Amino acid sequence: MLLLRARPGARIPQHTHAGVEATLILTGRMRDGDREFARGDLALADETDEHRPRIEGSEPCMCLVVLTGPLQFTGPVGRALNLFTG
Repeated sequence: MLLLRARPGARIPQHTHAGVEATLILTGRMRDGDREFARGDLALADETDEHRPRIEGSEPCMCLVVLTGPLQFTGPVGRALNLFTG
């Protein structure tokens, strides 16, 4: 479980999951593909999803993220991050 805070316009590195990723939006807005999530929304992703969420709007976004398995970064730069994840 982690608490994520990101500035408007920030992009989360492209990734997939070994399990489920549940993201509760506490403040701000996040776009994931063609879906936008705002305060109180729950975004769910699993091992079939490869995505790169982006923070929308003018205020920071704070999210509570619960993972049932490790992230696997898939983008060209993000793959280097896999060296630092469990």
